[in-house]
Amino acid sequence: MDCNGTSYISNFTNNTDFCPDNKGTTEWELCVYTLFAPRAILIDRVVSPFWYCIGFLGNILTIHIWSNRRLKRLNTSSLYLSVLAITDTMMLTLHMLMELEYAWGKPTLRYPVWCTIFFVLFYFSQYMSPLLVFGFTCERLVSIIRPFKSERFSRHSRAPKEVACLTAFALIISLGQITGWTVENGEIKPMYITFYETWSYITEIVIFIVIPVVTLVFNILVMKTAREATKFRRESAPISKRSISNDGQMLHRKTASKILPTTLTLMAVSFYRIFTTAPITIIYLFQYQVFPYGDPCLTTSGIAVDPVWQKYLHWLVFKKILDEVGISQYSCNIFIYIVTARHFRSELLRLLCSRLPCADNESMRKEFMMLNQSNGVSMTRPTDGSLV
Repeated sequence: MDCNGTSYISNFTNNTDFCPDNKGTTEWELCVYTLFAPRAILIDRVVSPFWYCIGFLGNILTIHIWSNRRLKRLNTSSLYLSVLAITDTMMLTLHMLMELEYAWGKPTLRYPVWCTIFFVLFYFSQYMSPLLVFGFTCERLVSIIRPFKSERFSRHSRAPKEVACLTAFALIISLGQITGWTVENGEIKPMYITFYETWSYITEIVIFIVIPVVTLVFNILVMKTAREATKFRRESAPISKRSISNDGQMLHRKTASKILPTTLTLMAVSFYRIFTTAPITIIYLFQYQVFPYGDPCLTTSGIAVDPVWQKYLHWLVFKKILDEVGISQYSCNIFIYIVTARHFRSELLRLLCSRLPCADNESMRKEFMMLNQSNGVSMTRPTDGSLV
């Protein structure tokens, strides 16, 4: 924007400017935010690295565990969850490059070809997350509602094809970012063209609102059907089994253990992704209508008293908090798996004990074996089509 013309900046008697003259650039914005919204910069510089540390370590462990041959034989969802961890790691890596650009002022994205590639990959990694959750939720739904067809639907040979289709779809819709970004005079500039704005608006709503809501509905159906199936199995069990299991309670736990852990895992992942993604998507779509960007032609003394700028800067701090909550979804899945997926928990313990001094402790090895038995770890695939 040309700031050499007449502006209401002349209304201010004090035109002192503490920031560079290249107004509207990344360097100038970083200076303005440091002066007037230091908490926003602090959040980016402190909280984001925290998520990176947790995310990179957690996702690497997740990839290693879900790629384990034992878990591959136990269930087909391991491939989905492995790819989810890979794309989450990709997202954190790209987000780190973006933070170096916008929060630290390091030139990591200001290159013509790389800038375009970056935003295609950046949105691709974001699109993959809800699509993968939707994919293994659909698979789980079919395995619960149509248990006799689940072996055909959920067999291991289909999972790679389904993941490949989701990946291709995410990449195709990400290519729209090619028309949205350019580099001018060493600065990243959005291209405000009708196609890109319409494309972004539609894809954001579909990927980050419609698909997560549909996924949530499917998970509710899975939970409802799983409970009905468990109740039916308990009531239709032989009388001898009911008496031995203390009025069906033991049998209930046995049948529920084949269904509920996976359902709880998918529900937890879906809920978490929805509540961390949907608010950010809504804000992204309407933020500039509600909190418009201030006039970049103002000096810093003018920004200090301009109501539009002050409203935007106060809003920026809140937005940064929401952004960090959203980034957590790419880092914290491992905690969901530890709490809800017993096979994952058992494999994680096996991995840690093989790398830590506890591996040489006889009592620890016995405790680990007892935990495996209590968790029902098996080298055979469940016969009811359940996904761990």
